[in-house]
Amino acid sequence: MQRSQQEEYIIRCFSLLANEIAIQGDLILPDITYRQWFLLAIIAKMPAKETHVQAIADMAGSSRQNVKKMLEALEVKGYVRMQPSSQDKRALSVKLTTKAKRYLNEQAASIAQWTQSLFANYNDEEVRQLLFLLVKLMDEIT
Repeated sequence: MQRSQQEEYIIRCFSLLANEIAIQGDLILPDITYRQWFLLAIIAKMPAKETHVQAIADMAGSSRQNVKKMLEALEVKGYVRMQPSSQDKRALSVKLTTKAKRYLNEQAASIAQWTQSLFANYNDEEVRQLLFLLVKLMDEIT
């Protein structure tokens, strides 16, 4: 296989992996989708004063419109509250509710177990190499 074919195959693999991770994540998470859980997890790790929709979208690698749509669904389910930012009335500030914090805590063990099972056949050096290469690729993209 030529290098260009290898590179194209790698990109296809990333797309397939992203879809498969979302599908499997949906199977282990009750009430919300894996992508919604991912947003909650991102928000939980962000500084509280920086959790506006655009910043969340930037962290998630998605568009503001897609993230806002997912956040609206999470708001309906009681996981987040959105309100105009006190610093910039054009921006929407997002806050996790107690329900979201409890959900993230309750699901932490099953997410950790699932993640460990994904990497069970990799030794420590392989995981380090994979992480190194992914970070290097992410640096090129972002």
